[in-house]
Amino acid sequence: QSVEDFAFGLEEYDLIFSYESFHLFPKHSELIQRLAQALKPNGFLGIGWVMYAFDFHLKDSINKIFTKNGITWENWGEWTCPDFSLLVNESQAGFSEVQQKKIRTKTHVSTKQILDYFFSVSKTMSLNTNIKEKIAKELWEKLVELYPQDIV
Repeated sequence: QSVEDFAFGLEEYDLIFSYESFHLFPKHSELIQRLAQALKPNGFLGIGWVMYAFDFHLKDSINKIFTKNGITWENWGEWTCPDFSLLVNESQAGFSEVQQKKIRTKTHVSTKQILDYFFSVSKTMSLNTNIKEKIAKELWEKLVELYPQDIV
């Protein structure tokens, strides 16, 4: 059942958490209002996402490589919901001030995992094999340049 059709109920939850998905939902203000109603008094609404170190290092290269092949990555960073505080305030849902907290974890992502990621998102899944191979080669070259010690 989609989040738009889900019957959250009234004052049902202590915590509602959206991970790597809030930016995908339509009608953010309406959703925030519905979530506020579903929370018990003093309940919490949280959203979270992953930011890999390569996101920032590869941003310009990714944009250039994909744009050259007819795929735009507009709204870079949209998944981090940079306007979440504004959305909460505009929704007039009665939440207290939005608090932002960062959690840093040490992780290792292989270059193959990075490449696999770029071809697992909706923008690239339906590309023909030749275009995927061409883009993958260009991305691989950039990865080797940026992370020569981490090529896996």
